[in-house]
Amino acid sequence: GMHPYYVSVTEIEYKPAEKEVQIAGKLFIDDLESALQKEFTTKVAILNAADKKKNEALLNTFFQKHLKISIDGKPVNFELIGFEREEEAIWTYLLIKNVNRLKTATVFNDLLYAQRQDQINIIHFINNGNRKSHRLTYPDTQVAFNW
Repeated sequence: GMHPYYVSVTEIEYKPAEKEVQIAGKLFIDDLESALQKEFTTKVAILNAADKKKNEALLNTFFQKHLKISIDGKPVNFELIGFEREEEAIWTYLLIKNVNRLKTATVFNDLLYAQRQDQINIIHFINNGNRKSHRLTYPDTQVAFNW
């Protein structure tokens, strides 16, 4: 029969005019909920509107731990903007502000590795319109991009 597949997509884009790096991370709802429940030992219903603030806080902490970005050799902080559902998945939106230039970037991404060793994490990084992609498979967690 069909083998289920386990894949996340992280889209990162540097927009020089806004001096922002915009990040969108796509994870399947069931995988995400079980990861959050395991990590924070709390029941998670990601689509429950009443839990929105709690879930935003959990997602923020989760992404800060499992997605780390350095720009031109320096670690940068991002903030959570929000999240939304797309069919069977959740897109989480994050933002890095005040980025004046970007020549190189290193991305650490071990999203869902704690759950599954067949997890694949795809990263698309667009710098001023120039797109590069990389596929991380367990146990690899890091990729460097240069423009």
